[in-house]
Amino acid sequence: MALKRVVPLTSISGVAAGATATVSLPVGPLRYHRITLGYKTATSGGATEATMDSEISEIRMLINGKVQRRFSPAQLFNLNRQKGKTPTVSNSTSIPGYLTMFLAEPQHKTNTERELTVWGMLGVSTFQLEIDIAPGASSPVITGYAVIDDVPQPPQSIVKWIREVIQVSATGIVNYKLDTSTPDSYQDVTFIEGSAGDITNLLLTWDSLPLYQDDSNIAVELLNDTDYTRVSAYRHVPLSYNSIGNAVPSIRSNGAGGIINVGNFLAQLTMGNANNVTVMREMIGKPN
Repeated sequence: MALKRVVPLTSISGVAAGATATVSLPVGPLRYHRITLGYKTATSGGATEATMDSEISEIRMLINGKVQRRFSPAQLFNLNRQKGKTPTVSNSTSIPGYLTMFLAEPQHKTNTERELTVWGMLGVSTFQLEIDIAPGASSPVITGYAVIDDVPQPPQSIVKWIREVIQVSATGIVNYKLDTSTPDSYQDVTFIEGSAGDITNLLLTWDSLPLYQDDSNIAVELLNDTDYTRVSAYRHVPLSYNSIGNAVPSIRSNGAGGIINVGNFLAQLTMGNANNVTVMREMIGKPN
């Protein structure tokens, strides 16, 4: 454990309606545990959850110019909710609402495990956030802070969020291939439905081995038995079961002393409604 410090974000530029704001964060011999943006707006009622999702289109986290996480405010709020963290929002134009990016994964059971996923910055050239502000945003103001420590560590086992969309044109079975082209491991996968209940059954197979199978009732019960929180329309597959050591690998032994990529990691979705599904893959590994 190391002494943690709360430091303000001081390098924020380009904040305006219809623009992309940039936050440049210090790099070098330090680690990030969390980053929180404060958002103020002149919209009546202040920075509520709905207003922040309406006025901020997307947030990206970049290391050395490459995207490591990409999400909307609603996706951030709900993925944090899955991990037991409720957003702090505003009901006044004079008080900010907050968007928090947890880098030490809060759902892990011990401080030791949470510290395994902090984002070290040793050897990193640039670390930035990009915030796309909607044209209709009303007098937006962005501030923020980070929780850091001064441990000199490179980014090793960071959790990246890879977002994709499954195109669904009809009800019935839809197959989706989960990427195994990198050495990263799968912490969790969340299938975000267009409307709650779109997915009636879900099956994941890992090199033909049935890994996870549920219907909507089993999905609820399974999450009740973990430290995760169920969020409506977010079909969450908790592959790591709150422990980084249980993350599902993208590589395996070839039986002859070598290592190969997993050939097929497949999701079979049974769709009750023909709405597209957004997939958020939480991957543990080195930066992209």
